[in-house]
Amino acid sequence: HRVAGADVNVYLALAVILAGGLAGLDGAIEPPPEYPGMASGQPPGSARLPSSISLAADALETDKLLTDVLGEAFVDYWVHGRRWEWLMFNTAGGDAEATSVTEWELDRCFEFI
Repeated sequence: HRVAGADVNVYLALAVILAGGLAGLDGAIEPPPEYPGMASGQPPGSARLPSSISLAADALETDKLLTDVLGEAFVDYWVHGRRWEWLMFNTAGGDAEATSVTEWELDRCFEFI
């Protein structure tokens, strides 16, 4: 796994890391080779990470392996919550073209802190 951002929900991150490990063990999935460099970007030849929260929700919704481990109810809840957040961002003050953090993002972040 890669190191998460400072805004990560640590419980969710740990659950997903453990779910990935369980899925790998249960399915006897061979892990990719260790990347010796700084993988904060993307190692050459790796799949691209979703570039938006809505694309991440789409990816999770179609990920049967992770859904089987985390549970359909949790995945459904998370996916719909992120879609709602994306809708609110785009209709209630967020700015996808902004080059700095928007007031909407600050307000939303401080709701969680």
